[in-house]
Amino acid sequence: MQNSKAGRQTISQSAVRRQMSVLMSVVLFLALSLTSSTTVNAQIHCLNVCEQQFAACLGNGGGNNQAFVPSCLDSYEACVDACLGSFAALLG
Repeated sequence: MQNSKAGRQTISQSAVRRQMSVLMSVVLFLALSLTSSTTVNAQIHCLNVCEQQFAACLGNGGGNNQAFVPSCLDSYEACVDACLGSFAALLG
């Protein structure tokens, strides 16, 4: 077994590898967490825009009476599909 001297302390190569492995695992986990949360936040923002457009469409279609307008629903579904991408298929 080889040993490395760091200051006055002797550290085995296997201990160094173990420490580096743990450090890399933590870095990878943090990177994946940030990427995932950024994607989710972008999807939430996109879905909020879809809801605002849907509400505006309903408001324009029926004055104060928010009547059901099929074209508004079609536009809303298309917007949600665009926001969620491949995940929209999972929702049906």
